[in-house]
Amino acid sequence: ADTIGDSRAMYPPPGAPGGLPPGYPPMVYPGMIPGMPPPMGVPPFAGAPMMPPPGVPLPPGIVPPPAAPVVAPAADPAADPAAASEQAPAKESTTVYVGKIPPSVDDALVRKLLDACGEVRSWKRVMDPENDTPKRFGFCEFADAEGVLRAMRILDGFPVAGEELLLNVNQATKAYVEGYTEKRTVTAEEDASVDAERRAVLEAAVASAGHAAEAEAFLGAMALRPTTNV
Repeated sequence: ADTIGDSRAMYPPPGAPGGLPPGYPPMVYPGMIPGMPPPMGVPPFAGAPMMPPPGVPLPPGIVPPPAAPVVAPAADPAADPAAASEQAPAKESTTVYVGKIPPSVDDALVRKLLDACGEVRSWKRVMDPENDTPKRFGFCEFADAEGVLRAMRILDGFPVAGEELLLNVNQATKAYVEGYTEKRTVTAEEDASVDAERRAVLEAAVASAGHAAEAEAFLGAMALRPTTNV
């Protein structure tokens, strides 16, 4: 008869009480050869019950483990540009490039023209490092998008000392002002009324600098301009 020490014996023997039903593979302990009994003093395996092979029904009292929940991946806003733009509005940017400033026009006059369009946070005319003289362009930062819109309507092409100012904005300011314009509720008539007040300030500024005639001609034609975006 086989003994416990015989490596050919199965533990427990097939059909023995407490053993697995016929058709189930024998229990295998980690590090042990199939069919070998566990070492003396090692209790029977007490972990989760072994599941039968596919197609073999579960014995009574054995409950299959719950299936792992399926978690949908989080939506990636970068995959949908439209959704990303709605979630992240354009960053505030109100900087305007002011170019083609005649060399004879000083910063005081340029600042008056900019102030007539709206509150100015800063105005910096670029200086030539070689001779420390002002170049023909600079950058103005307005306090809000309204100043940007009005400057583009009034000052772009404004004649000073025989030349016309050139105003432009970068992509950041363009995106910010466009987003502001979509929510803007001011009518064209209201814009025209405010622009008329600002034109009076411009006329006084250029008249004090000796450029009244050309400014009056420009402002008279500008009164017919419609309200435009940047």
